[in-house]
Amino acid sequence: MNIFKKKNLVGLDIGTYGVKVVELLPMSKKNREGFQLAGIGYEPLPPQSIVEGSIMDFTAVAETVSKALDGAHIKNRNVAISLSGTSVITRKFMLQNLKGEDLEESIKFEAKGQLTSPIEDVFFDYEILREEDDKMDVLLVAIKKEKVNEFISAVVQSGRNVEVVDTDHFALLNAVEYNYALPAESTYAIINMGASQTNIIISKNGVPLLTRDISFGGNNFTEVIQKEFHLDYEKAEMVKKGQTVGGVNSNLIEHSVKMLFGDLKLEIAKTFDYFQATSTEEAISKIFLAGGGSRVRGLNEFLGKELNLNVESINPFQNVLYNERKFDTDYLHEMEAVFGVAMGLAMRRMGE
Repeated sequence: MNIFKKKNLVGLDIGTYGVKVVELLPMSKKNREGFQLAGIGYEPLPPQSIVEGSIMDFTAVAETVSKALDGAHIKNRNVAISLSGTSVITRKFMLQNLKGEDLEESIKFEAKGQLTSPIEDVFFDYEILREEDDKMDVLLVAIKKEKVNEFISAVVQSGRNVEVVDTDHFALLNAVEYNYALPAESTYAIINMGASQTNIIISKNGVPLLTRDISFGGNNFTEVIQKEFHLDYEKAEMVKKGQTVGGVNSNLIEHSVKMLFGDLKLEIAKTFDYFQATSTEEAISKIFLAGGGSRVRGLNEFLGKELNLNVESINPFQNVLYNERKFDTDYLHEMEAVFGVAMGLAMRRMGE
């Protein structure tokens, strides 16, 4: 299947504190298919517009979506969005090798036993990961209808059409697999830290082997800095990223921040230990860090040393061509961690 024959979509990542948008155009150069950046934008959301993954102010979200798209000069009205957190459920299980209606019925029956919500309350889809003899490995993904409809309503209110609903996990996998030439059969992890939540994805060959969401994010660091040094949110954010504000710098906050580094490391290590204990796959060889919350100075080095792994911040623009006269290279570099999900969504195509 050639995805480049399908109509492109705008990647629309609606986070707790901001909206990220990306438009990619397919291109072919020297017999190599790829993407070219056509538009990119970020617009902050008014405070409390989204709380713990739920939209509190639909008008504010819709207006911010419009501002982000208009500011990026993106005219395409067809978008792909994604969700994560407790509204998203992923399960992997083994089934007898079946076809057609028998397969559909068997997966639906299995889903009823795997899901925590009634099957009538979720949208679900599946992918066959591997077939061996009379068995097959199946990946099931389900998202609560209420949450899907909530975000679709806000986007529709902005005058756009939602054509694909994905998960943050799969969008990030798209971005990593496209931009990095990973060794065959290698197992790697993506740690995607948002404002209030962190997604942990363990993958091999672009297939998620384990996903977990934890209630920890960049806000944990910001709040500690605010309280300890009596700074407002914006100044604490600047200090968190390595700047000096009012005499407060990264050296002064090192002790407090490293305590939170330790909390995050324990959750990651716990997830990795569970994966190794329940999987026959090879040990994790690399970690990719993504998300705005991951831009805390020293986090890469700390996790690399504590977990004894190669840790690299994701660059979702690495293999994407762009016109340097149109797009600010420094801005793209500064925002690399922020646009991983939106970039992965923009790689989706209508009809997938």
